Amino acid sequence: MTVDVYQKYIDKNTSPKRSVTVARIATFLTAAIALVMALKIQSVLTISWIASDFLTSGAFVPLVVGFFWARGTSKAAFVSMIFGLLFSTYNLTVALGADLPVAWEIASAKQAIIGISISFILYVGISLVTTTDTEKSLKFIRKANILGKY
Repeated sequence: MTVDVYQKYIDKNTSPKRSVTVARIATFLTAAIALVMALKIQSVLTISWIASDFLTSGAFVPLVVGFFWARGTSKAAFVSMIFGLLFSTYNLTVALGADLPVAWEIASAKQAIIGISISFILYVGISLVTTTDTEKSLKFIRKANILGKY
């Protein structure tokens, strides 16, 4: 939090003392959120599922498809990741006891399939309607060394 968010976007000229204070506050907030989750959701499996939901719904599709499809765009990846974050946060809110409508059981395969499917549709659809920097994409694919040299 301190280096990646605070020093990079909020206060680029922060002092070391201020950075330590921000780090302490971020650690306290993270621990408080974890405590609330631990007290509200008693199942370790449910917590693990929700944590993996953030990764699969948000990061999995743009990352994996981005390794193989040079037409994918950064705008599409961004929207796909934001969707995953919102989808997973909604599911987390329901798991914590909020009375919100859901068409799937929380921490189920159906939830994961819905999240990944919508993320994929958003990524492909937005990539097809936005301009791409193919050379940048190919450079990313080469750097990942998944497909070898082009």
